[in-house]
Amino acid sequence: MVWVNLLPWRRAELKKRWSFWRLIVGGLLLILIAGLCCGQCQRWLNQQHVTTLALWNTALKSAVALWGQMQSASQQSTRLQRQLEQQQRRQRQWDLWLSFARTLGHDFPADVWLYTLRKTPLGLEVQGATRRIGALHQLRDGLRASPLFDAVRLQQVERVKRGEMTFTLQARLVVSGMPNDE
Repeated sequence: MVWVNLLPWRRAELKKRWSFWRLIVGGLLLILIAGLCCGQCQRWLNQQHVTTLALWNTALKSAVALWGQMQSASQQSTRLQRQLEQQQRRQRQWDLWLSFARTLGHDFPADVWLYTLRKTPLGLEVQGATRRIGALHQLRDGLRASPLFDAVRLQQVERVKRGEMTFTLQARLVVSGMPNDE
């Protein structure tokens, strides 16, 4: 029998097997490490997305709150604008009344005496006395010329002793959106 030394062949075969298994284990380790790295990367990306979503959510809540404040400010601005317009109308009306009061003596004839001059919510009521009906018409025409009134009427005229007449005259305010303040 021939003795054959199989040891080098076995060693070569064993080396092949070990290198094959090392490649497999190394490949599995690489796959495992790549999977862990991908998992870590995905976890980091997810954390970034959660942070971004939280920031967007906070920004959205801030924008909604800001929108509400803007709407409230707009409503307040509109309300203040209306108040300003009302005050301006009131001021214009008071300016007209002041102008009327300053020129009041020019509109009254010399032979008309006043007992009462009263501002009402609807206009002006004048009570007085005169001796001539023409003076009453002159007074009425003078009041009609005022931009405050759109209608002036003699309500009551009564003859009293010695040719005197008492009268009540009502002047209605112009209705042009101006408030009629007392």
